[in-house]
Amino acid sequence: MAINFRRLKAQIKPFKPEVKKGYIFIATKEQSNNFVWTVASVGSKRKLLFTLVTLIHLDKDWAKEFKL
Repeated sequence: MAINFRRLKAQIKPFKPEVKKGYIFIATKEQSNNFVWTVASVGSKRKLLFTLVTLIHLDKDWAKEFKL
């Protein structure tokens, strides 16, 4: 399965300033309506991408949203 990493990276933002480490994937309203939720991960951006890729491989709604 092909994953559109540009699309994923465009939606990854750092946590709010009060949280020093971590990244959050911000689901759009359309994605939320399609049961693709927001995911937060403490640690590096790489760890968040790993978490998102795992979700994409395991969950059919995520796979449908992010396949090319």
